[in-house]
Amino acid sequence: MTFENVGTGQLSFQGGGLDLQGNYLKVAGNAAQGSLGSATAGATYEVVSGVQTLTFDSVTGGNVNVVVNGGTVSGDGTGSSSLTVSGGTYVGGGTYDNIVSSSGAVKILNGQTLNSNSFTQTAGGDLQMNVNDDLSSASVAGNYQLGGSFQLDASNLGTNLYGMGTVWSLFQGTNYTAGSPSPLNGSSNFSVFAMSPSSSSSPYYGTFTRFGQEWTSPTASDGTYLVFQAQTGNLVVVPEPSTMVFAGLGVAMSGWTMWKKRRLSKLLAAKAG
Repeated sequence: MTFENVGTGQLSFQGGGLDLQGNYLKVAGNAAQGSLGSATAGATYEVVSGVQTLTFDSVTGGNVNVVVNGGTVSGDGTGSSSLTVSGGTYVGGGTYDNIVSSSGAVKILNGQTLNSNSFTQTAGGDLQMNVNDDLSSASVAGNYQLGGSFQLDASNLGTNLYGMGTVWSLFQGTNYTAGSPSPLNGSSNFSVFAMSPSSSSSPYYGTFTRFGQEWTSPTASDGTYLVFQAQTGNLVVVPEPSTMVFAGLGVAMSGWTMWKKRRLSKLLAAKAG
């Protein structure tokens, strides 16, 4: 079954809600409903365009696979529903049994949490999350496989600098899957980590550089960095990225070892003479 709203108005399903009864509904145009669900397993709600607001029924909200192929969709999800983002944008938190982001964007804002038993982001997916001046943030919880790109929306931070040790928890109670983070590897980590264009006023603005399991921002005017620690899921303010510190220590140790060897060689040569 296909439904298309070709006008500029918006359809609204309220009251009794929308029970898909296991059917497939393809929607183009703007729509909102207050009680989405399916009394029978196997139902699909596909969005191809427009702005959709999906609120799931607390009783029959399960058995629905929401497929976002276009437009902008917001929803709250339920533990027995699933979400597939293969185009367009999904905005919001909520709980889904299974989430797959293969293309398009998943945007979590305003302190919301997106929770899933299995959240897989592949190469084409784009995860967008925000951080706020009061140290609250959007967050991901549940089982999650990193992949694709990440955009940090730091527009709410303005031009502020933050003290050493400041922490935003982006991945709260998250269990990384498919090889990450023990150790994180190229197939299960973000391909790009950057701030969104709306964050251009931030002193940390720019594309982050990956060092092992950390992503590091450009240097702020006070010499600090924003570092996303993939292993902890935290975004922290540090005076210098830990991996760079260890790299520096390695260089220093190498230099000291070479100096010690040369000094020993000179002493032995002096004795021999």
